[in-house]
Amino acid sequence: IKSVYIGRTVHAAGGEVFIHLPMEPTRRIAMGERDMVLVGMEAVDLEDILDRVTGELPFAVGLNNHMGSKATRDEPLMRMLAFELKQRGLVFVDSRTVSHSIALPVMRATGVPVLGRDVFIDNKNDPVGIPKRVEELLHIATARGWAVGIAHARKGTLEALVKALPAIEKSGVRVVTAGRLVEVVSRMQRESEIAALDTTAK
Repeated sequence: IKSVYIGRTVHAAGGEVFIHLPMEPTRRIAMGERDMVLVGMEAVDLEDILDRVTGELPFAVGLNNHMGSKATRDEPLMRMLAFELKQRGLVFVDSRTVSHSIALPVMRATGVPVLGRDVFIDNKNDPVGIPKRVEELLHIATARGWAVGIAHARKGTLEALVKALPAIEKSGVRVVTAGRLVEVVSRMQRESEIAALDTTAK
């Protein structure tokens, strides 16, 4: 399928690959995706889906959710997913398609390196508005030390991002892959928590 071809092409070029896994949305109208993760599914069915998609893209470093406004609010499902990701050594990026997703705390509790999306760069197919959202992303990264932006694979989005490169370089913010950022920030958070425990113990 097209996504597998793209993933293999990106990997062959030295790029990082994430699996953009369909997860159950609140709106039933959007339920026609292949390999969709559903609320209430059995652990063995989730395992089968992950076996299939990771078999097609064995070099993927992690996954994020496509849709999932219902799935990422379901604790049993997120716990099953976290267990599988931990077993497979994969990281997770929560696309945050819904504000009250519980994916982050569940993943963290299971020991899965995880971050959540800060800015959806092209949630509207409007290349004109992209520079403003890139500016928002840079503001968050400068203030906090890092930020996560996601976008669709669209020609207009790519062109807008290329035009924004001078502003990104001028800001001093460095662009890194999602997998690298998740690993680094997760390690920093763990070290901070350990240091806090040490201080409390003293």
